[in-house]
Amino acid sequence: MLLSRRPLIAARWLFVSLLGVAGLYLLLGDFLLAGAQFLFALGLPLLVMLTLMVTRGVIQGRRPALRAPFAAAALALLLFAGLTYLILQVPWPVAPTPAPDAPLSYLPLLAAVPLGLALVVGLRHLLRERSA
Repeated sequence: MLLSRRPLIAARWLFVSLLGVAGLYLLLGDFLLAGAQFLFALGLPLLVMLTLMVTRGVIQGRRPALRAPFAAAALALLLFAGLTYLILQVPWPVAPTPAPDAPLSYLPLLAAVPLGLALVVGLRHLLRERSA
């Protein structure tokens, strides 16, 4: 996608195709896979847009210099060690937990709908800005 001439349009069509696959899962009656596909469809184009915005200078030939590579590496290692410690300290349940009620299990999916709308509006704005 980054090698195409119009990567934002490619990201938009990828988003549409992933939503289509989520719709097929809904038609087949598999709501869990449809929800997972829907969340994947919302997240992937957002990551593509952020990547394009962050790497715009690199694509145009300007390479920003990393000011403190050792400090960044030390911070990443510290964050990794802290997260590993926290994961090891959590008392993970051994017995299986009961499934949540149906109305509450769809709450994350319903909360993701405004995010998808914002993503589509943002993509449209970026496409309009780029073509002007």
